[in-house]
Parts: sequence; C-alpha cells; structure tokens
Amino acid sequence: MKRRIFQDDANVLRSLALLRVGQLFMDANFPPLESSLYYSHRLVEGKVTWMRPHEMIPEPKLLIDTISRHDIVQGVLADCWFLSSCAAVAQRPDLMRRVRHPLPSSKPSL
Repeated sequence: MKRRIFQDDANVLRSLALLRVGQLFMDANFPPLESSLYYSHRLVEGKVTWMRPHEMIPEPKLLIDTISRHDIVQGVLADCWFLSSCAAVAQRPDLMRRVRHPLPSSKPSL
C-alpha cells in the first residue's frame, strides 16, 4: 500500500533537506511577520522579535528527561482547550509516541 505524504510530513522532509545544505526551514503558512500573529497592528504593544530556538538557548531541546502533564503552561492565548488535550496526551506515553514525529537523530531527544 502506498503511503500518503501529508503536508506536515512534506515540511519535515523539506526541513531535513534544507539542513543538509546548511539552510533553515521557514513555514510559508506562518512566516516570521507580525501579520502571522495579529489581525491588527493596534494590538501590538511592543516590538516583536522573531527568534529560532538556537538563538534563545545554546542547545534547545523540545523534551528533557520525561514528558509530564505539568510541562503544559497556559500563557496569554485563549488556548486552554488545546493545552488540556496536550496534557491528557502527555499522560499516555503510547499516545506521545504516535504524536511526536520520529526525526532521524543521533541524540535520543528532540
């Protein structure tokens, strides 16, 4: 049976191909522009600085040691419905293995 490649899968493949030639991926659906964050510039109260993880911390990791529902913290977004779902999935290692994309890596964490 032929496997269908979904958009996220294609983005992962593009990202890996770009990394091989020393370039970084940029999501065309979510470019690093203020218009990606706000409908109106009047909502912006300060300057927005777009940064990649490695620009904020020397060795960024998505997961450190274990996965816990306590890792989920709501910020200023009205996203409690999504975060509560993430916390529920985080309690089930079998589901986390299905959610996290298995990127090829020499290190065990993301």
